[in-house]
Amino acid sequence: MSSLLLDGWSFTADTAEWTTVFPGGCRDLIVCQPRGAAPFIFATELDDIPRRVAVEPGDRFIGFRLRPGVGVKGNLSRLAPRDSAEEVDWAVLQDVLIECPQVRDALTALKHAASTSEAARRAGVSTRTLQRLVVTGTGRAPSWWRRLARVRRSAALLAATGATQAELADAAIDAGFSDQAHMTREFRRWLGVTPGQVRRGVPFADVLQAKGYQ
Repeated sequence: MSSLLLDGWSFTADTAEWTTVFPGGCRDLIVCQPRGAAPFIFATELDDIPRRVAVEPGDRFIGFRLRPGVGVKGNLSRLAPRDSAEEVDWAVLQDVLIECPQVRDALTALKHAASTSEAARRAGVSTRTLQRLVVTGTGRAPSWWRRLARVRRSAALLAATGATQAELADAAIDAGFSDQAHMTREFRRWLGVTPGQVRRGVPFADVLQAKGYQ
């Protein structure tokens, strides 16, 4: 697998439906082939809140989830396969990707850091340098990345373990939230659901465990 690629996925819609896309800290290169039409390719942006996407029966999607911090340059339309989404060539797609090693290192340092200054020390740069690298390279502040990683880790853990109501307060503290109310606010802001809903297994709980920044 390329160092620029975090995961690959595919999806074919059986019925007309809406699907929810949660903030993951990653951009996706997606080849879409609507039923009866030619395929086209596009790149997603970083989501700040959950996004609802409508699909129609027979719509086919093949996605390449890029690692956090990997950007897209150039014209994507020339890379779309001519007849079928299945013909997409990852080796060709890599030509439009760009990654800055310093931004990659900064994002790695931010994942579990309690503050931006702590992440800067881990990355071996000044706080101001880390802030500049992250904002310039991703369009998001370091605090945005730290908060996203924390809420995604917490949601994935709750979806997998189904913690009891009494355990939610402890889970909040263990995850680095100030208290359970703080965790609930962050879940609502980023995911549009509460920790209790995730714990009880909302219909899209498996989506919360998809690969991303955490």
